[in-house]
Formats: sequence, structure tokens, C-alpha cells
Amino acid sequence: MTVILHTLIDDRDLVIKLRHSIDSGLMHRYMRDEVGNLVIEAVTREFGPIEIPERDMVFISRFFAAGVTDAVLSWIDDGMHETPETLVSQFELLIRPDIARLVARLSNA
Repeated sequence: MTVILHTLIDDRDLVIKLRHSIDSGLMHRYMRDEVGNLVIEAVTREFGPIEIPERDMVFISRFFAAGVTDAVLSWIDDGMHETPETLVSQFELLIRPDIARLVARLSNA
């Protein structure tokens, strides 16, 4: 995630132009899908293969991806002042405990 945010900063002018010149829904959907994939990768890396229904994993990734995507788009709109490391640290602080509880609950269901 940090790499993606650094890439956005490196291309700040282009990202801001794109954010304001294209259908904002298109950028939102693209980012949400990419972040959703990152969530699934992070859950798998953190917890290993878990035995939960795919629909539950999709729900988890979509739920957290929506929040992260909106936060990243707000960060872009606000001028990208925070460092990527700060954002990722905040995301992990909020998301990690919730995902751990969800995985535990769904694995035992």
C-alpha cells in the first residue's frame, strides 16, 4: 500500500488532474477494486489460508476497501500532505484488529 501511495505522490500533478477531469466514479471503482485485492492479500499473508466462504472474504475485502479508498481519495483531494507511511500506519491501526476478529468469528462459524 505504501508503494501505491508513493506512486500517487510521485505523479501528484497527474493524479490531481485525473481526479478532477474524469468521472470520479471510475477512479473510485478502480481504486476500490485494487485496494480490495490488497486486503485479500494482506489477510492471507497475516492469517495464512483460512477456511471461510468466498462470499465472506469478498464482503470483508469490499467493506474495508471502501473505507480505505474513500480515505485515499480524500487524501488526494486535500493535497496529499500526510506521508504514505502515516496513512498506512493509521489504516493498520484501525483495520488490523477488526479483520482479526472477523476472521476468528467467521472461521469458527
